[in-house]
Amino acid sequence: MICNVLNAALAPSHFFPPDPGSANLASLGGMVSTNASGNRAVKYGTTKHYVLGLEIVLADGRIIHTGSVLGRLLRDMI
Repeated sequence: MICNVLNAALAPSHFFPPDPGSANLASLGGMVSTNASGNRAVKYGTTKHYVLGLEIVLADGRIIHTGSVLGRLLRDMI
């Protein structure tokens, strides 16, 4: 998903705070891998502040879950 597409889907009541200059082209996976930020990073933080965990599928088909118990608890509450 592209950053601007996500923000359009969340509008008008929510937004994804990291706002890189390339938000119209930036994929969420790319933003996570580079810890993207932008003008709002001073107030809201960078992408790493919004990632609770990841589910990664490796080339051989294995699945890896990262994150903490807190991340899983917060996700289940939403």
